[in-house]
Amino acid sequence: MKVIIRRNEITIEEIATHITAELLTKQLSELLETRERRVAFFYEGGPGPLNKGMVIKVRLSKELGDSDLVAVKKFFEVRGIPARVVV
Repeated sequence: MKVIIRRNEITIEEIATHITAELLTKQLSELLETRERRVAFFYEGGPGPLNKGMVIKVRLSKELGDSDLVAVKKFFEVRGIPARVVV
């Protein structure tokens, strides 16, 4: 799995299972959603040995600040998922 973090979008690639996708979606929603910021999830592809895995695109209604970018990157790194911030 790998993650690209932008101020208004987070892309999670190569997700192997639906269970992992559901868990990440729930946890990210709890981390990112506020009164001012809404989160929308878009799913592409599918899991399985023949595919590269699922892709989740997380669109944010309000841009992430610098401290939010650090927190989201740390969220993935703690779980052993490499994350890259692109500003």
